[in-house]
Amino acid sequence: MALFSKISIVLFTLLACTSNPNIITLAPKSYQQELNKQVSKNLIDVRTQGEAARGMIAGAMLMDISSPDFESKAQKLDKNKPTFVYCASGIRSKRAASQLLKLGFKKVFNLDGGIIAWAEEEGLPTK
Repeated sequence: MALFSKISIVLFTLLACTSNPNIITLAPKSYQQELNKQVSKNLIDVRTQGEAARGMIAGAMLMDISSPDFESKAQKLDKNKPTFVYCASGIRSKRAASQLLKLGFKKVFNLDGGIIAWAEEEGLPTK
């Protein structure tokens, strides 16, 4: 049991050190509420074009995180605006959020569970 406690403490410390207060991960309903509160914002879908063809959040711009031009497209956006990112399940958008902060974006909102979780919530629209 002592080994388990030590491992838990080490893992907690590592996770605490890697979290960033400028990346805010929100559940779909909270994400939508925050999105609606912001008059001026960046909304980025970081999936592939094929994935996005199945449905996107209205107003989102497609910027595939795996594309070599992701950073150059991101550099053209206003870094002071709240920036919202999402992908299919939330994994790539976490990576995108970290990259955006490194590029100088001030605050990034990540959709927990991605568009899959968004689509499961009643009343959340896609286009």
